[in-house]
Amino acid sequence: MRAVYLGLLQWLEDLLLRAVSARLPEGADTDPIVDTAHVLLEGMLISVRPLDRPVGDLIDMVIDALVATAVAKSAARLG
Repeated sequence: MRAVYLGLLQWLEDLLLRAVSARLPEGADTDPIVDTAHVLLEGMLISVRPLDRPVGDLIDMVIDALVATAVAKSAARLG
């Protein structure tokens, strides 16, 4: 069970990193985004709270929010 959980978490993190990397300039620092994603995604995967929507919708929303944040921060740094 642990191997499946860790595999799913890694897959989600890789998905996020690809989404972020496709929208950021070369060499942008993605470490803070990956660290934040790990905490948020892990929390979603272990939550016992009843949900009113599919988990996939929540994952998409988290990824979209993190990608938008990464893009905005990158643009701000580039001025």
